[in-house]
Amino acid sequence: MNAGPSSVDVRYPVVQNPASLAVVGVKTWRIFPGSPPALPSSPTSV
Repeated sequence: MNAGPSSVDVRYPVVQNPASLAVVGVKTWRIFPGSPPALPSSPTSV
């Protein structure tokens, strides 16, 4: 747990605010406009 406390800190608010997931998805899509919204986590395309 001490290895990555940031992960838990970020996941906690996301679970409490499901709406945050949509915001994160939109932000990720903006960062990777070349990739479709279905695969926002595809840095290989870039």
